[in-house]
Amino acid sequence: MSKLTVIASGKGGVGKTTLAANLSACLADRGRKVLAADCDLCLKNLDIVFGVSNDHIWDVCDVFEGRCDLKDAIIQTGGDRQLFLLPGPLRSPADRNGLTDFILKTVKDLLEKGEYDHIVLDCPSGAGSGIDDYFIKGAHVIVVATPDVTSIHDAQAAAAAAYAKGCDVSLVVNRINAKMIEEKKAPDIDEMIDTVGIRLSGLIPEDPKASEALNAGRLICDTKRARSKKAYVNIAARADGEFTELYRFW
Repeated sequence: MSKLTVIASGKGGVGKTTLAANLSACLADRGRKVLAADCDLCLKNLDIVFGVSNDHIWDVCDVFEGRCDLKDAIIQTGGDRQLFLLPGPLRSPADRNGLTDFILKTVKDLLEKGEYDHIVLDCPSGAGSGIDDYFIKGAHVIVVATPDVTSIHDAQAAAAAAYAKGCDVSLVVNRINAKMIEEKKAPDIDEMIDTVGIRLSGLIPEDPKASEALNAGRLICDTKRARSKKAYVNIAARADGEFTELYRFW
């Protein structure tokens, strides 16, 4: 069976989709065949982060509504990488519950077939009905947070929901400014881990290249001199079962 990784967050704007895209690409760079699926039925962005928003005709809603087959909606991205994308819907569908059920069934079928080594789901932010459904038992759920009190609080809720569904849960802390932490202007990383109560899977530094890469339709892991590139490589190694050290700030 394929490995399922679900990228979640308690609140929006913390870099969840950026992690989903770069994690998927870094897994593909390890020689894995990877499918990234955009499960945000209201605000799809994964194709934009991959830089392929104009390169596909069909999306998952077209499959659900019978306008095309699944193989028609899945596109290869990332050049020579074995990296594939199932785009989210352009518009929020009328039957969102039905589409969610369809995506879940499709993912479970793909997991059983084992066609992909890894399947990475970019979920909507938050916790609750319609979001918790993606916390499939046995999946690795990575909760993304930033070093601020509201993000930490909301990450707790997302982690608790994933644990309740029988998932393996870990934390990635994004946009870390080491100087602010040293000056006590941001929460200490150890304090964050203790508060959220889950193991740490990765630390990603604040990186001015991130916005540059997004606006250029390029992944951070493909951007020269990007400070955060090594962090994504390490997170991918951990998701692939290899122990690696965390990004070093000090």
